[in-house]
Amino acid sequence: MHALVIAVLMGAHAFAPPTLEQIMADPSWIGASPESPRFTHDGEAILFRRRIGDSTMRELVRINLADGVETVLEPEAERAADVEATWTPARDRLAFSRGGDLYVRIGDEDTIQLTRTDARETGPRFLADPDLLAFRRDGVLLVHDLATGMELEPIDIRFASDPTAEDEPEPTGLTADQLRLFDVLRTRDEHRTAREERDRILDDADIQRIPGPVYLDPDRRETARHLSPDGRWLLVETAPATPTPRTSDSMPEFVTEDGYVNNRSIRPKVGAERTAEGLLLIDIKDETARVIDLASLPGIQDDPLAKIRAENRESSRDPIPTDAETPPLDRLSAHATAASTPAPTRTDNRPVSIQRVRWSPDGGHVAIQVHSHDNKDRWIAVLDPEAGDDAEQLQTVHRLHDAAWINWSFNEMEWMRDGSALWFLSEGDGHADLLAWKPNATDDSNIVQLVDGPFEIRDVREAPFDGSLWYRSNRPDPGRWQVERVDPTDGSATTIVAGEGVVERFALSPDGRQLLFTHSTRQRPAELFIQPAQAEASPRQLTHSTTELFDSADIRTPERVVVPSRAGGGIHGRLHLPPANSPSLPDGRHPAVLFVHGAGYLQNAHDGWSRYYREGLFHDLLTREGFVVLDLDYRGSSGYGRDWRTAIHRNMGEPELDDYEDGIAWLAENHDVDPQRVGIYGGSYGGFVTLMALFKRPDVYACGAALRPVTDWAHYNDGYTANILNTPEVDPEAYLRSSPIEHASGLSAPLLICHGMVDDNVPFQDTVRLAQRLIELGKEHWEVAIYPVEGHGFRDPASWTDEYRRIRNLFREHLMAHD
Repeated sequence: MHALVIAVLMGAHAFAPPTLEQIMADPSWIGASPESPRFTHDGEAILFRRRIGDSTMRELVRINLADGVETVLEPEAERAADVEATWTPARDRLAFSRGGDLYVRIGDEDTIQLTRTDARETGPRFLADPDLLAFRRDGVLLVHDLATGMELEPIDIRFASDPTAEDEPEPTGLTADQLRLFDVLRTRDEHRTAREERDRILDDADIQRIPGPVYLDPDRRETARHLSPDGRWLLVETAPATPTPRTSDSMPEFVTEDGYVNNRSIRPKVGAERTAEGLLLIDIKDETARVIDLASLPGIQDDPLAKIRAENRESSRDPIPTDAETPPLDRLSAHATAASTPAPTRTDNRPVSIQRVRWSPDGGHVAIQVHSHDNKDRWIAVLDPEAGDDAEQLQTVHRLHDAAWINWSFNEMEWMRDGSALWFLSEGDGHADLLAWKPNATDDSNIVQLVDGPFEIRDVREAPFDGSLWYRSNRPDPGRWQVERVDPTDGSATTIVAGEGVVERFALSPDGRQLLFTHSTRQRPAELFIQPAQAEASPRQLTHSTTELFDSADIRTPERVVVPSRAGGGIHGRLHLPPANSPSLPDGRHPAVLFVHGAGYLQNAHDGWSRYYREGLFHDLLTREGFVVLDLDYRGSSGYGRDWRTAIHRNMGEPELDDYEDGIAWLAENHDVDPQRVGIYGGSYGGFVTLMALFKRPDVYACGAALRPVTDWAHYNDGYTANILNTPEVDPEAYLRSSPIEHASGLSAPLLICHGMVDDNVPFQDTVRLAQRLIELGKEHWEVAIYPVEGHGFRDPASWTDEYRRIRNLFREHLMAHD
């Protein structure tokens, strides 16, 4: 196993540590790491994008592998540069879309431009016949025949009633009288009917016409379509014709160019009903359609929320704990009333969404990934399109059920290039494993585990030629992500890139012989490397992206630690310790600051460069003033398996605070921290945890800063919140337990809230509602800092500096000041 060694180019000597203003300046002072790296289609060069100065623009950079020459492409060359290409299985033809037009290259011939239109042609892919290239033109699926130059539409489908499905009714009333009395009208009607019948016969006999029309349920509409590689079948995703109404929220923008307040529409709140989806299979040859019945998916008619509904009905008979000083809020009684109705017995399928559709290379099977709207089930099923209506249409390959929720990640799925297996990821055994389903197996070995163990797998892809699967894993250490490959024929796995740091992304060359990857460490942002695609190879660094100012700065690297957890095992974290000559409290101990990363499901205590680099540099600054800073991957964080992720189910804020209390005890025992002088801060989810810390455990924390915090989960979005807490209508108690606004009466320590007023993720309304609650509770020692032009992630260095100056002053005043 090769340990990756990163060469660091430093200045002649180190200078002073960066000031707060420098830390919060535009990140161009650090450098511009390579983004979206890829090989050119001939494998002779590398392309990547790089930020231009302090702007939001990116330039395209090319590195020739033969001589290492790096060139920033001029606009004309940038427009002509290769983009991500789609290949034939033999990799002798490629096609791509650039600027909304299609291009193709066959063998060693020059690249040919197929289209030049005002429309947008996108998503090219070769069918089983390499002369046929499917693509979309302004969303319409078309096929281009490279041999003839013809473009064709696979089939005409219409969501409307079939006008020929029923014979016309016999005329009645006045119409019947007219036809009976007047020969001319009767003759014209007979001629019209005969003409329409002849037109249908001629259309059927025209072998050049577009197949169809196929008339489909007018109460449905199309949401996506997937053409089989052999061009015979079309799988269509459908939804009700009338979309489910979803009430959007609005957000005012006060600082505008014209001076007028602009009200912007933003996402709905949690509980907004999603649209249930279904599937239709179109036989293009026979011009017929059939509905794919999902009822055969095991457990699709279960009601996993029935027990939770029953629990809420039972608890609604007793007072539900909220602020001790006030009765439950009005909205609670409404939810309790809704929850008190009898739980219905489900007799139909649970509503679902179609997440992924993948045709096998020969079109003989199509794999479908289905997710239930209650977030408790994920099915992977395979359909044989030749199976008739009487046959079992769907074969369930894998059902993943989770009483908490199915993960957002680890849903990758694809066929092997030779069609021998369908590979997919699953958390069924507690961590993300790589499995494969073999459609032609003759025994019970249809599903095999290719890579499994107490670690996670991400970013799976097949090598260009040898059929091996490549992926990232954190096998040796939850915080170290490496590149591995596995041979699907025997399950033998090989580590390709390992050692300190984190591989952030990778790509294989078109011939499969070279591996390109970005790699970072705790000390250094990501750089670009290349090596032979084999174990024990030596990587070559292609970029050095940091500035001389950053390279020469005196920045201390945090330690990676594991804190013993009351829940068992350990809590991974980053520890910033004061230097030996730093200030301390009169008794020689130090105050502590706890940092809470955002997003909840995110990993920050890894061995690479943190997305919270500003906060990390700020923590280094605090240590020089005598603070100890601990940053934990609390329960709910990613990288540690299913049980760690779902520990917060229906109870957000409690497991996280247990973890931080364990951290405080560990700091007091091992690093001379005064447990009475501990502050806490974080943004977004970190702001939520900070509020819960000060509201629910006021004796533990001396102060806190909540940045852009979620204050009431009933006001956050559906895609995130309903996973963890279900919906307010189904599970009101989970929202009461987990929403800081319900526990605001516990505030006693100083609290700083900072929030951007144009935040469309956690709207500023969250802070406004909490402020009103604190006012009505008569709370003191809290303040709100508003940032009128900032969203969820700040952009202006002045805003960053103002915010972190306030946080620094809060900790100085309440943690370091001597009595």
